[in-house]
Amino acid sequence: MTVNPTESAKPRSPALHIWSVIMFVMAVLLAVWTVITLVVARINYDPRATSFPYYAYVVVALILYVLPALIALVLGLVFRHRANR
Repeated sequence: MTVNPTESAKPRSPALHIWSVIMFVMAVLLAVWTVITLVVARINYDPRATSFPYYAYVVVALILYVLPALIALVLGLVFRHRANR
């Protein structure tokens, strides 16, 4: 019995494959949104008008955007692994 190489590359569970792609796209969008948020916050930041330091904006952005992006990335990797198993 011969194995077709293109057949073994197909995911066995298309639903999990779709979810893994959705998670990867969500992780990328969250990472891009983090950069956009930090750039806008830096442009609007005035150290004379506020006592709130800029690094606090960075910490908040990491908690709000990068942590969920990492969770989505890990879920995407798990879904991809389970789809191909």
